[in-house]
Amino acid sequence: MLMRTILLSYLLFTSCFLFGQQSFKKGYLIKNNGDTIRGTIQENVEEKLTQSINFKDEMGVAKTLSIGDIKEFGFDGGDDFRLVNYVDPLDSLKSKTHFAKFLFEGTYQLFSFQRKDNLYFLVVNKDTSYLLYDDIKTPLGAVIDRGNYQSLLSFFSRTCPKLSATAENVNFLEESLLSFFVSLEKCNGNTSNAIVHYTKSKAQKNIILSVGGLKWDTRSDISIQALGQFVFPSVTMKASLLTGLVYLNSSHESTRSYTLADVKDKYNTQIFEIPVLFRYDFLQKVIQPYIYGGAGIAYKKEKQTTTQTSLITSSPEYSNTQEKSSFEVTVIVGAGVYVRIVKDLFFNVDWRYDLDTHLPIAGLAYKIRLGGHRQ
Repeated sequence: MLMRTILLSYLLFTSCFLFGQQSFKKGYLIKNNGDTIRGTIQENVEEKLTQSINFKDEMGVAKTLSIGDIKEFGFDGGDDFRLVNYVDPLDSLKSKTHFAKFLFEGTYQLFSFQRKDNLYFLVVNKDTSYLLYDDIKTPLGAVIDRGNYQSLLSFFSRTCPKLSATAENVNFLEESLLSFFVSLEKCNGNTSNAIVHYTKSKAQKNIILSVGGLKWDTRSDISIQALGQFVFPSVTMKASLLTGLVYLNSSHESTRSYTLADVKDKYNTQIFEIPVLFRYDFLQKVIQPYIYGGAGIAYKKEKQTTTQTSLITSSPEYSNTQEKSSFEVTVIVGAGVYVRIVKDLFFNVDWRYDLDTHLPIAGLAYKIRLGGHRQ
């Protein structure tokens, strides 16, 4: 009971800490009439910031403001967002208007934004806007349409042949494209008019709640997890660190037959664990396979009940129960796959080795997205 209380307290602390990060921070906004107003803006994932913000003025009055109310906003010492307009070649050439993060100002203006878990860039030159996108893939990862960003980077840098030749090696990340456009200004001798607005992305923070189980023959496994996930967008969106609370329950039975009696053994193992895991997601589509590994501290409870039943009377002759518990350092490896049901709800299949080989777990996982300027 003491161990359960400790782990529950840890989980509550972790959850409160993560939720507490989704706070209001000092910033500004510029209205459509040009007036600048200072106050505080609620941090949120970037995809939501493209449409609206929650803003408190210096008097503490809270308002939700959208693209019809303001044309720019920003966090003090952080990211700036401006209203952008462009024609979307991925959506039947429809005209789009929303906020995007302002990264760079020079001969070209560079913006980035998130949509449906995908990163996009917008390059603006005077009255012309170009939407840059990466390869479009199926849920299984097969490429169905090549991205256009490398060919467009080559076009933008056509006056600098050496830089243009490197376009095909540029990664589809904010820091990589920013570096490319800074190099382009240097090549053209326009560095005096170039301004970098980019601030390094903070970690994205999520809470992943999952529950599942599986019964096979005489064995059954149950898993309940509440994990805080930290993603570092400036490195990669596919890798993350996780920590929190894991509960595992594994049971199985075996029977030994003798001349006059059957002996049945029932085994039950419970693990209460605080892990630290590194996870890598191969895809971030509808189907999301992943692997993970790490270590943890676990409280392990084992129970064995042996019952002997007479074959003559069909009644138990004796029953004996043995229990033991211990604290252990664990080594954890595993793999699994998420299948998206709706935006943040997934069907989850997961297999792990953790002090023992467990059955694959089938269940549900729900992701709660918190602060950090990334989706």
